[in-house]
Amino acid sequence: MMLDESQAIEIKAIPQSGWVFDAWSGDYIGTNSQTTITMDADKTIVAEFLFTTGLVSQNKKNNDLPFIQTPNSIKLITNEYVTVQLDGLTGQHILKTTNSNIDISMLRNGLYILTLTKTNGESQSYKIVKR
Repeated sequence: MMLDESQAIEIKAIPQSGWVFDAWSGDYIGTNSQTTITMDADKTIVAEFLFTTGLVSQNKKNNDLPFIQTPNSIKLITNEYVTVQLDGLTGQHILKTTNSNIDISMLRNGLYILTLTKTNGESQSYKIVKR
């Protein structure tokens, strides 16, 4: 793209389904998905995205999930579930809670299994990626 010197342009990072905007890198550093840049020199700016969720069971689409995952949290968006359990792939229990907002900032990057259990005992498990 060719721009005039000192021209201001607006850039916006738009994630695809299953992804979330993380940060800008390169000649601009920031975490707002939309920003204005002044082109006072040649610049390389990269929008970085994180994969948010993937299902253990492939019978649902990401927009049907009962939770939203960001890089540092998981938030339930339904009141159907009473117990939330997070386990590592090797079976170690990491946390079990009844809270609808779960802080995952302390987790190492990797794959985890999130199990949501309803009051009737029915449960559903999801694979999540922490990056």
